[in-house]
Parts: sequence; structure tokens; C-alpha cells
Amino acid sequence: MSPTCSLREGCNVILPGQVFDGQAGLHYNYFRDFDPALGRYVESDPIGLYVGSYSTYAYANGNAISSFDRFGLTSVEAAIADAIASGNVEALETLLEAADASQAQVIRAAIQRLTSTADQVISRECQAGVRHVFPKSVLNNSLQEIKELARDGAKTAWKLLNDLRFKK
Repeated sequence: MSPTCSLREGCNVILPGQVFDGQAGLHYNYFRDFDPALGRYVESDPIGLYVGSYSTYAYANGNAISSFDRFGLTSVEAAIADAIASGNVEALETLLEAADASQAQVIRAAIQRLTSTADQVISRECQAGVRHVFPKSVLNNSLQEIKELARDGAKTAWKLLNDLRFKK
């Protein structure tokens, strides 16, 4: 099925990568069909659920505003970005198996940073003044641990380590 437009029938292109199938009433992606009434695919993702996803039926990981899913499959790049943003080392290690060489380099760098202690990151990446205001109670915690603490309300340490104003 290919995209078409006419004055009488309009266009059959909906979300990126989708073509409307009038007979089925569904939006067709290469590997599966999207039902706009449900707001999700009617078939499960054939590549399965990657760590961090909440549904094998979601379009573009449930983020159609800033992502697209051209073939009805979740991209490795999106999974890597989600794992880095959430500080999920386990997901990054899993993704390493499916990554190409450039993706693997990004994943290894992220794992190395997330498993470093705050003290190590401050020494490598931050201005000296950060050490004086950094919470001493988490100085020897890994960034992954600090990210988890930040979710629970202890955000100062995470902000200090990631704020560009404090970078070298």
C-alpha cells in the first residue's frame, strides 16, 4: 500500500510511516496496523518489549509528538536514549547486544558515566567549586544511585552533576 492524495478522497497518510486502509479502517505500518480509535497498534510489536517500554502495542513508545515509528518497530536509538535518560544500566547492557559499533560506543560511555561515583564525575567533568556545594552524603554513590535518589526527591546532587553551568 502506498501513500495517495486526491481532492475527492483526501490523503491516506496519517502519522509518520502510516497509510490509511479504508477497507480495514486501520492505519497500516509495514509490520502491523494502528487503530486510531484505540490509539495503539492492534498487533503486538514483533520485536518484543524492550526494557523501559510499557506496552508492545504503543505507537513510538507512546510519544507520537516527538517520535515516530515508521515500520511499526521501536528503534534501538530510541531505546538507548530512554535508557540513558532514565539511568538504567541494566537496559543499556541489554541494548549493547543489539547495537552497531557507533551505538555500542555511546552505550559504553553512558555505562561508564552512570557507574562512576559522583566524586569521579566531579573530578573529570565539573568545576572545582561544585565539590564544595555537593552533598557529602552521596559523594561516593554512583550516578545511577544518585539518579534513583533524585526520583525520590533528592535532586540537588543530580542537578549539580548535570547542569552545564558547572561543567569544565
